[in-house]
Amino acid sequence: MGLKKMRIAVGIVLLVVLATGCSSGEKRADSLELIQKDGVMSVAVPGNNSPYSAMSQGAASGTEVEFAKKLGEKLGVQVRFTGVEPSGLEQAVLDGNAQIALGRIAWSDGLKNRMAVSSAYDTGRLFVVTAKGNFSCTTGAFASASVGASQMLSEPAGILVNGIDGVTVVRYDSPDTVEEDILSGKIQGYFCYENQAGELMKRPSLQAQSVSGVLAEQYVVVMDQADENLKHQIDGMIGQMAESGELEELMNP
Repeated sequence: MGLKKMRIAVGIVLLVVLATGCSSGEKRADSLELIQKDGVMSVAVPGNNSPYSAMSQGAASGTEVEFAKKLGEKLGVQVRFTGVEPSGLEQAVLDGNAQIALGRIAWSDGLKNRMAVSSAYDTGRLFVVTAKGNFSCTTGAFASASVGASQMLSEPAGILVNGIDGVTVVRYDSPDTVEEDILSGKIQGYFCYENQAGELMKRPSLQAQSVSGVLAEQYVVVMDQADENLKHQIDGMIGQMAESGELEELMNP
C-alpha cells in the first residue's frame, strides 16, 4: 500500500472511532417525553409512612399517593408506584427506577444542588414527643441527652437534631416502642412529624409539641436534574391546583 493510501485508511479509521465515541455519549432521553410516549409515570414513595404513603401487596395509598395520581391524571397518563425506604427516594430517581419521587421530601439548598426540585405542594412541622409534664420544646433543652428520631425525618430536620450539643440520637424505624423508651428514660424525647406525634399523643403518658423556633418544612417533588421540562410541567400543575383549592383538598382530606 502506498503512503498516500495508508494515510487515507488511517484517517477513515480515526473518523469511525471518533463517530463511535460521540454516539456513546448520546443525550439522555427526556422523562416528560417518555412519560407521554409510554402513557405511564413511575413514582417512588416511602412504603410505610401512613397517612401520606403506604404500600400493601403492590397497592399504594395515602394523601401523597392521591396527589401523584392527580399529577398523572392531568398529564393524561397512568401512575406506577414503587415503595422504597425514605433514604432511597433520590437514588430511585438517579438509578432510573422512578421518574419522580415524593414523600415528605423537604426543600433545602443541598437538595436543589443534587436534583431538579418542584415548587412546594405541602408543608409540615417538626414535633417532639415527651413524657406528660415535660414541656421541653426547644432543641437546646435536649443537650447532652439521648433522644429518638423517626427514620422519616428530612435531611434538614436530621441535621438539626444531630446538631444538638452532646446529643445521642437513636433512630426508630417504627414508633411502637417510643412510649416505653421515654418512660424508662432510655430517651428524653422523640422527634417526628405530625402523623406520628398525633398517634403518640393518644397515649395518656405522653404529650407532643411542635419544636419551637423551627420553620415549617416545604415538601417537594424531586426529579433528575436533566428533567427541566418535567419540572416545569409539574410546577404548573401544582400552581393550578393551589389556585383552585384542589391541592388543599388533596393534602388535607
